[in-house]
Amino acid sequence: MTTKLDPKFLALLSDTAQKLSSLDIQSRVLSDSVTALSESATSLAQQLLDYAAQLTAAQEAKVAAELAAKAAAIAAREQAATEKEAARAAAIAEKEAAKAAAEAAKALALAEKEAFRAAAEAAKAQALADKEAARIAKEQADAEKAAAKAQALADKEAAKVAAAEAKAKELAEKEAAKAQALAEKLAAIEAKVQAAAQREAEKAAEKARILAEKEAARAAAAEAKVQALAEKEAARLAK
Repeated sequence: MTTKLDPKFLALLSDTAQKLSSLDIQSRVLSDSVTALSESATSLAQQLLDYAAQLTAAQEAKVAAELAAKAAAIAAREQAATEKEAARAAAIAEKEAAKAAAEAAKALALAEKEAFRAAAEAAKAQALADKEAARIAKEQADAEKAAAKAQALADKEAAKVAAAEAKAKELAEKEAAKAQALAEKLAAIEAKVQAAAQREAEKAAEKARILAEKEAARAAAAEAKVQALAEKEAARLAK
């Protein structure tokens, strides 16, 4: 039969040691044997106590070793899990970083493409505006040229009238001495000529004014058209 090493056995050793220490053998053995037996009982009790203490220490050492081994195994598993999780996190981080870099590169390329397109559209709009401005400037110059021509025509007509008046006046002064009747006739003719000249001058001036207003209105309409086109192009680019 094998005795198990359990707390009951250790308690049995301690109890036996106490009983040996308090064993009363004096009344049951020869007096000359009491001392030797008492010393043997005391020694045996101490050995039992020491043995129980050694067994307890050995058990505690084994339990501590087993706990340490379990703790080490748990720590190793946790370390392995931590390293595995760290490796997985690093792989995910690298993947996300690569994805972010790709997205950034794509966004940058798209922004550069959009900037080039916007610059091209702006250049196109500027060229169109420059062309329209040149056309307006030409129309303005044509209008000014027409107005100058009309003014020159009016001045020419006025000069002709002035020359006619001077000639008529000179003729009237020459012929005044001849007859009063002829002078009155010439005066009537002069008045008629002056009225006709005045009408011609007024007609020429009115014609020049109407032409100038027409050209100015045309230039203003063209300028408004250019402005509207520029604003429409700017609104489209803003979108």
